[in-house]
Formats: sequence, structure tokens, C-alpha cells
Amino acid sequence: MKFLFSWIKEFIFFNYKINNLYNLLNDIGIEILSIKKIYPINYNYNKNIILGKIIKIKKINNFYKFKIKTKNNEILYVYNKKYIKNNIKILIEKINKQYFIVCKENDYDYIIHTNIPHNISYLSYYYYLSREIYSYLKYKNIKTKIINIKNIKIKYFNKINFKIKSKNILYYNTFLINNFKFKLSNFFIQKKLVLSNIKPINNIIDIKNIIIKEIGIPIEIINLKDSNHKLIIKENNKNINFITENKKKFLLKKNKNIILFYNNLPIYFANIINSYKNKINNNTKNLLISFTLYKKNKIRYIINKYNINNNITKIYNNIIILPKSNIYIYILKKYLNILNIKNINNVFNYKKYKIHNNIIKLKLSYINKLIGIKISIKKILKILFFLNYKIKLYNKKYIILINKNLFKYNINKKINIINDIIRFYGINNIYKKKNNTLINYNNYINNNYLKIENIENKIINLLINYGFYQVINTPFVKKNELLNLNYKNLISLKDKLTFLRNYLFIKMINNIIYNINRKINSIKIFEKGNIYIKKKNKIIEKKNIEILLTNKNNNYLKTLHNLYDILNLILEKVGIKKYNKLIIYNSKIFETKIILKYKNIQIIKFGKLKKLYINQNIYLAIININNLFKIINNKIIKYKKINKYQFFKKDLSFIIDKNIYFNDFYLLAKKKLKDKLINIYLFDIYKKNLPKNKKSYTIRFIIKNKYGKKKKYINNILLILINLFKNKLNAKIKK
Repeated sequence: MKFLFSWIKEFIFFNYKINNLYNLLNDIGIEILSIKKIYPINYNYNKNIILGKIIKIKKINNFYKFKIKTKNNEILYVYNKKYIKNNIKILIEKINKQYFIVCKENDYDYIIHTNIPHNISYLSYYYYLSREIYSYLKYKNIKTKIINIKNIKIKYFNKINFKIKSKNILYYNTFLINNFKFKLSNFFIQKKLVLSNIKPINNIIDIKNIIIKEIGIPIEIINLKDSNHKLIIKENNKNINFITENKKKFLLKKNKNIILFYNNLPIYFANIINSYKNKINNNTKNLLISFTLYKKNKIRYIINKYNINNNITKIYNNIIILPKSNIYIYILKKYLNILNIKNINNVFNYKKYKIHNNIIKLKLSYINKLIGIKISIKKILKILFFLNYKIKLYNKKYIILINKNLFKYNINKKINIINDIIRFYGINNIYKKKNNTLINYNNYINNNYLKIENIENKIINLLINYGFYQVINTPFVKKNELLNLNYKNLISLKDKLTFLRNYLFIKMINNIIYNINRKINSIKIFEKGNIYIKKKNKIIEKKNIEILLTNKNNNYLKTLHNLYDILNLILEKVGIKKYNKLIIYNSKIFETKIILKYKNIQIIKFGKLKKLYINQNIYLAIININNLFKIINNKIIKYKKINKYQFFKKDLSFIIDKNIYFNDFYLLAKKKLKDKLINIYLFDIYKKNLPKNKKSYTIRFIIKNKYGKKKKYINNILLILINLFKNKLNAKIKK
């Protein structure tokens, strides 16, 4: 989820810089992935924007008159209340033949890229995020202000014949806009959309998208074509073939779907899909904008039944209940005023639902047990007050409270309320009380966690570039999925039939079986996740990346060396070049296991898996992220200039005696051409159709390239190698 720093400041007024906001969002429980500085030129979509330079300034009453020279050497005169220094480049916008100063060329903003947990997904909308920041700052006794939205008084006009005949609709509010004109949105609205990865289209659709970003409430836009308007929302009496804007067909069965009919034509299906009959064109003059609230069960039934997946369905899965105040009307009117859209009237209002206050009982002993420390009842009550919970009753044993946060759809779960208490109390404070030591939690998050994430991302990107697909599986393993592994050392759950995984590949085998059953023989997958190991009655959590690859017609040595090449590249990318190899035969999981170590710390183990349920050979690599991070954190990294030219890979096949081994080739080549060779691999061993005392080796030589693509240079190295092996080992080139 991406947030704009300036957009957050529209809702909440505080003198925080971007670095302070970083720590503040971490305290609230939002993980920050990256922060980017961005300038106006990077997001300029508007053709009416002109770049100019201020030449002269003159003060007239309360305004400043600016003489501006454009790129095309045109002279423009623009009035503005704010003073801007001379000789500064600015952006000017042309609206209705008039010019307005937008901003300076160097006025920058920040994009905050975040990861929001599922239990606080309502914070992915600007209004709710600003409310959470406001309540947290109030709890910390920091002065702040939030936009004051009082209940807006609205006049209703009965200009349209509108009826609701469905029991599944709880709330419906519509606004009529007369004599509407389609235009491009102004610079500020386009900036918000472009930086949120939404393409600006026109003024009304841009407003729809902005309302979704700010408060997460979807709206309907209805094209009123005729003078006689008859609108009915009801369940369909008969089967209907519904055709969408994208010309997809849905067969809507009798009495099971909520449809909006306009003059007996179906135009909207459950406020999710628009009909091709309700297309909005440049000829559209009258529009209806409506906010709708459905019953949870009904809307989710429709989404699941028809496999509908778009931005609106995601909103319905998160926020279903509208807030008490008319925030949506306030925001709609605000943006309509910005775009100079007038002639708006509220024509219909329907409200059937009552707000049922959820009463929740919390035991203090239960709260303290889950958190792991004792928090005073005064602290808990203060946190709950600022989180907008109404305390009904409390004593030394328990607290009874009422949830006033209608947008927190899953808050009836006690665990989510305790999670809110932890977020506001501060994880850092919990660590201090537990260990009596000072732990700067924010520094840990900012440094170590981000470093581990960076290592993981480097490995993942490299694997994706080499054609591997990422999979995600659950951490729970059933007894029948354990692949003959010993389950006594595993951590079992209450039913003693499910366990926490100690390897990621246990579940990945199911992914391979699934694909093989669908006749996909060549499979390359990997997974990033946590594993759980039991040692001396202690549970240890570790981070791993595990790679699985299989191919029906694969060569054992060839695939193993290809996998080793990829693992070698991973270690080089991370900054580890020197390591030790250890080969073990017949281990618990592998037929042959190769371990890569750095100063007795195991980094990677890989090899061919023992045959499980599949006839094909499966190759596995396990990368220990925790050990990798330990090495990198303590390692002094030396930098070298990157070579301009790519290295060369050349394969040579030799026929040799049976008593000669690969190690003989390796030592001779390294002694002779140490500076010119990067590495040497045994690529293939062949024994068929050869004399009894003979065998064939295919060896891969990776050659340094200092002079670009020069055939003579490579051929000379290959000739030296051929003559060396011929004289010393009596090796002949296989033709």
C-alpha cells in the first residue's frame, strides 16, 4: 500500500518531518518498506501544465502580480496570494483561459510504501489512518488537530421516482448532478491518482477513485438518459443475461441477486459491476451518484458465487459498515467544489439499519497473560479511551467496553483489542519491562529487519530472473504429509495430528505433484518462510529460502551443476566468494548432500532428494537466511571495479584413463592459468561406447574477459589447456 505524505497532511495537522513519521507509523503497527522522494515533473499527466520562470514581481493590494516567461518565450501575467522569489521556475495550470500557479518546480513530496497487516486493514485508507495517528499522538500528549467533520445537514428533493424493494439493502443515499460537463481533473487530483498507480480518466471517475482511496466506500454512477426516471432496486424475478461494460456475460439466477433497474433495464449488479447500457459518455448531462450499504452475508455470497475480483470486491471484504458521521458526503462535496462542479442535490435517502453497540468483556489477567507483563489498569483505560472505545464498567478483575469504531469490522475478537493495546503501549516498553534492559525497538526494525529483507529480496529477484516461480504455503503440516520424516522432534498442535513445519519443501512437494498431474514436467519453484525446530524443550524459529526443481528428461550431474551455478551466483551477490564444500552420501533427506560452509557456519545445503511419491528426480537447495545474515553483518565488504565485459563459458570433452579423476584436471589448470580462470566444473561423465579402461569427462571452464569479444584470446587459452592435459594426463579431445 502506497501513501502520499502531503495527502496524509490534508486530514491531520502536525509538524512532523518524514523521519518522525517513519517511527510513528512503526509504532502504530505499519511496516514501512521504502520511502521515495518525488518531484512534480515525475507525475505530470496534465497537458494544461506549463513550465515557466518568474522575471518580475509587483504587489497589488493583497495579491502579487508575477511576470512569467515560458519555455516557448511567451510572457504571462499571473496573480497569486503567496509570495515567490524572483528567478524561480514554477508550474502554471491553464483553467478556462485563466492561469494559476500550481507549485515550484523543486516542490517535492514523499511516497511511503507500506505493508499493512490484515487485522488492521482499515488503515489502508487515508481517513482511518489519520484518525489512528491522531489518537496515538493524543495518547502521547502531543498537540495535533484533525479535520472537523460534523453531521452535515442535507436538504432532500423528490425529483426522481426511486424505490427499494430489497431487504438486503441497509443504506442508500443518492445525489443528482445536472448539466454535467466532462473535463480533465486539475493537477492536484491527478497527482494523487498517478502516485497511487491509478490512471486519471475524467473528473467524475477521478472523484470516484479518490473517495475509494480516502474512505474505502464504493460509489455508483448512473447515467440519466430520459426525462422520466424510474429507479428500482430489487431481487430479479426471472433469470437475466447481464452484460458488463467489458462485454462479459453473467447469467443471474432468479431471486438470488440484487439489481438496480433503470426504466426496467438492469444497469447495476450489486454495486460491483456496471452494465454496458449504463456507459458514461461525453454526451452525458445528468448523473446520479449513490452510496450503498448491503448486508455482509449477501454481498459476500454474490462475490464468491460469480468469482468477481476487482477493487470494489476487496473493499467489501474489509469495510462494510459506514462511519457515523457523513464523511463520504463531506469528501464528495469537497472534491466537487475543487473541480467547480455545481448543481448538486440530494434526491433520495434510505436508512434501515440500526447501530448495535458490541459489548465486550475483557479480563485483566487474560490481557496481562497474552502480553507477558502487567500493565496498570489506568494505562489500559487511557489507551482504550483514545482508541474510541466506550468504557461501560471496570474493576480490578475485568473491563466491560463498547465498540464505537464501526469501521473496525473484526474488532469483536478480543485478541484484536489486545493487539491495539500493545500497539499503543509500545513493544519497546514491553521488552524493557521483561528484561530490565534498554532495547531501541525502532532501531532494530530500521536496521536489522530491513537488512534481512534486503538479502531476501536480492535472492528472490535473482531466482525469478532464472525462471523460478515463488509459492506460498501454510506453516502447518499434517501427519500424512511428513514424507517418512521423524515427527517426534516436531512441534505438535493440540490435536497431535498437525505439526509446525521444520522444512519448507514438505508442502512444496504438493505443488510439484499438482503440476505433474497437469502434465507440466519441468518445474522450478521456491518459497520464503519460517521453520520451527524443537531443541531441549525450546522452540527455535528460523528463516529459510528453499528451492525445488525437477525435469522428466534431466541429467543428474548437469542439473546439479546448474543448481550449484545459481547458488554460487546468490553467494556472490550477497558478498560471499570463499567457502568450503562438504559432500555427504545417504543423509535423512538427500541421496547425496553438498554443504556449503563459511568459517564452520552452514549457509546452504543442496542435492538430490530421496525418491518420495514421484518417479522424477527432485533437487532441493536450503538457504539459511539467519546464518547468511550473521556472516554478512560481521563481514567487512571490499569493493572492486566491475569488469566491463562478461565472462565466457567453454566446455571441453576429454577421453581419459579410469584411474584419472577431476581433481587432477582442476589442480593442473589452476596452477597454469590462475589469473585467467574464474572457476572449473565437472559437467558430465560418460562411459558408454568406450573401451573398458576409458571414460569421458566434460569440463566447463569459466574464463575471465578483459579485452572484449576476441576469439584469439579465448582460443589461445583453450589450446594451452588441451596441450597441458594431453602432455600430463594423456587426455584426448572427444570429437
